[in-house]
Order: sequence, then structure tokens, then C-alpha cells
Amino acid sequence: MAYRFASLALDLDGMVYHMIRLLQLPARALPRTRGGRNRITRDINSRVSRILREREDFTARNAQRDPPAKSDPDAARVARCTALVRSGYISRAARTLGQADLPSIDTKVVDALRELHPSATGTPPPLPIAAPILEIDTAALTSLVAHKLKNGSSGGPSGWTGELVFALLDDSDCVQGLCALVADMLNGYLPDQARAYLTCSVLIPVNKPGGSIRPIAVSEVFYRLASI
Repeated sequence: MAYRFASLALDLDGMVYHMIRLLQLPARALPRTRGGRNRITRDINSRVSRILREREDFTARNAQRDPPAKSDPDAARVARCTALVRSGYISRAARTLGQADLPSIDTKVVDALRELHPSATGTPPPLPIAAPILEIDTAALTSLVAHKLKNGSSGGPSGWTGELVFALLDDSDCVQGLCALVADMLNGYLPDQARAYLTCSVLIPVNKPGGSIRPIAVSEVFYRLASI
């Protein structure tokens, strides 16, 4: 993977560039198409496999998306439950059916989210001088992806999920690239710009008893992988 070579060469600009390309991959490989969830599911394996084989450059623009159609919340829960059951996530599917509707997004909700989950201030502290340099074991990372990261959870801002990362494990170059990315995250080698991309999250408001809301942050899957 190109990121790994940039990391080995200590090419900070190259690390940022190739990491951004990695984060853009779901938007390019999995554009929203008419035909619903079933059509997208059928296309996942063929699209990802094609891109991994071609390894061609792509531009920074996101694929144009169709406007989201209004849907019935109950039908959406049933559809997600069905998809989770087909993927083998029975417990998560059962919890999906009992989930309450999300609150409507308005100025009041946005202000509450900002108060409960404020943006980070300042820069993170550096690693201690005596901190050991960590190396990532390929077999251990593969096991973590297969048994921990691949759990049916939603993707973060980029759209990467544990299932999509799991699909990369069949390609040895991709595995080496994942090891390099996780090692750079844990050892504090990432440039500040790259860190900003990996630590962002999607914030979702959830209703609490009494009328208040709870913010749920869905982080980038690669950040989750490094945190396991």
C-alpha cells in the first residue's frame, strides 16, 4: 500500500495524501445508487475487488449522491434488522427493533450536542520520551479485525466499517498498509493534519427519558482499530 511506503520514507506529506485517499475509498467504491440496500449489497464485493486489483488513482471529489428519500422509521428498522441477521449479528439485530426514533435535528438539538460534546481544544500532549516504539503483529491485527472490529457497527465520517476493513485482509499489501497506519497512530508519528481526519466522528443525538438528549459519537473505524 502506498501509505506504507510513505511511512517508511518518513514522507509526511505522502502519509497525509495516501491516508486521505484511503478514507475516500468508500465514497468512490460504494456510491449511492437507485435500487435500495439489496443492490448496494450485491455490488460491494465486486466494486471493492475491482478497485483493489486496478489500484488506480482517483480524484478528491466525492461521488454525487442522490438526495435521501423520506422513509418510514419502522420500515428502516426492519430493513437494518434484516441486514444484520443476514450478516450473523443476531443480538445487534434484536436491539435494533427496540430502538426509539431519533429526534428531529433543529437549532436546539444542535446547540445541545455542541454543549454535551464540545470540540477539542489545544493540541494533544506528546508521548513520553521513554515510551517504547510499538510494532504491529500482522496475525494479531488480522484477528482483531475479524473478531472485534467486524461487528456490524455503523461507519464513521468516511463510511469505512469493520466489514469493509475485513475485506482487505485477503490482500497482503493492504494488511501491511493497515499495520503501518496503526503503528503510526500508536507511536505518535502521524502529522497533525492526518490526526484531524482520523479523530473526527459523526455525532448522533439519542432521546433520553425526561426529554433530554445523549450524544453518540461514531468514530473512524481505523481509530477504533488502533484503540482495541
